[in-house]
Amino acid sequence: MIIWSEIAKRLKEITLNYEGHRFKVKESGELDMKMTIKDEIKYSLESPYLVKHRRKINKSYIILLCDISASMKDYIKEILLLSFFIRRVTNKSEIFYFSTDVKRVTNFFQVGSINEIDMKKLVSMVPYGSGTRIGEALYTLRKNHGELLFRKCSVVIFSDGWDLGELDLLERELRNVKHRCKSIIWINPLMDKPSYTPDTRSIKIALKYADLLTSPNVLLKNKIEGKRKVISLSY
Repeated sequence: MIIWSEIAKRLKEITLNYEGHRFKVKESGELDMKMTIKDEIKYSLESPYLVKHRRKINKSYIILLCDISASMKDYIKEILLLSFFIRRVTNKSEIFYFSTDVKRVTNFFQVGSINEIDMKKLVSMVPYGSGTRIGEALYTLRKNHGELLFRKCSVVIFSDGWDLGELDLLERELRNVKHRCKSIIWINPLMDKPSYTPDTRSIKIALKYADLLTSPNVLLKNKIEGKRKVISLSY
């Protein structure tokens, strides 16, 4: 059984905890020789302390893009759970649902319990059960919410990759996201099925640009470290 609260925590770990290159002065940590010598000179070789530092953590924002097209109808419950728990683990997140169009749904998940989600209103405003046009969704996201796509942002796509849209557009928009954002994580629920092979053209395009392409189970059970790492499954 997949525990979606743990999936959300894993995503936070992966996207939010890359170490940065800037430093903060701390009472504990590595000895900063440069700053120590600088203070020695400042205090005429009688510096009252050794300067230590710790590497700052570069915080990241998460944009969650969930595919709610007809091919993903069996995963609607999982999409709702992932959306809810992403907002629970970090408020530095935005949630969008897409099929042939893309809608910002973050506000629906700013609730204390999943039972408090206004499902009637949510269903009325999002295009459930239509075709999948991931490239168009990414284009619309960039056009209407481009301010959210910046270097500290990680884009998480939850989709089976069955794209009916223009593949050239998909590649162009993934390339654009790759250039503008910190990382792309693509979670494909079909990859947990033993019979699955990643042979759709859209998934092959995703392999070129995703920092991580994985399934929910692999994401939950495996320790994933580092940047620019793609995990694809072949059976």
